[in-house]
Parts: sequence; C-alpha cells; structure tokens
Amino acid sequence: MTEPAKGAAPMPATLRRYSLLLVLSLLVAWIASSMPFPYRFAVLPAAFASGIFVTLALVATIGVGRVAVLRVLLAMGGVFSIMLSIAGVAWVVFAQESAAHDQCLRSALTHRGELQCEQEYRDALESRYGISLP
Repeated sequence: MTEPAKGAAPMPATLRRYSLLLVLSLLVAWIASSMPFPYRFAVLPAAFASGIFVTLALVATIGVGRVAVLRVLLAMGGVFSIMLSIAGVAWVVFAQESAAHDQCLRSALTHRGELQCEQEYRDALESRYGISLP
C-alpha cells in the first residue's frame, strides 16, 4: 500500500464533508432548475444551502496548507450558488407567467405551437412588468 508523501498533510475531514455537501447541494439545485413548476422552487433552498456550505468550506480552509486551487474552486461554487439563487428569485417573482408558459409548452404539439407559447410569454411579461425580452 502506498503511503502519502511526506510533508503533505491530509485534508481535514470537515473540509471534505463541506466540499461534498456543497457539490451535492449544487447538483440538486441545478437539477431542480430544469424541472417544471412547482418543483422548480426547490432551487431556492438548495442554492441557499450551497451558499452556507461554500462559506463553511472556505472557513475550514483557514490554516490548511496547499489548498489554493480548492479555494478557487470553492469560490466558483459560490458564484454558481449566487447565480442559481438569482434565478430562483426570478422564478418566484415571475411565477404566474412562468407557470403558464410551462403549461403552454407541455400542451404544444408543434413547433408553431411552441413559438406561440413563447410569444404569449413575452407579451405577458411586457404587459405586466414592462419587460421586453429580445
């Protein structure tokens, strides 16, 4: 059995645990973001949990040597968590229109029907919020 290199300290168990929980919560949030309504709202708690785990993991790296790359990866996970949180808040704000859009897309049988759903969604956002999508 191979022994670890001398001078290389193993990663603390708490850091490994928080990193694993971060990856799992980001994966759950990413999967939930592609689900139909109302399951898409699971993004918010999963993204919030990933924000907590990234903070705990970054705090756990304090005093641990040779973890610069891990810190960069954790920071990238934090950015991804923030992006998913913003998307989750947007889905909550535009829930009525997005739910109607999802329902319309599920019932559309042709490409023309999907295009009509997209146009109805754009019209609903523009009439209610004054947002014009490209």
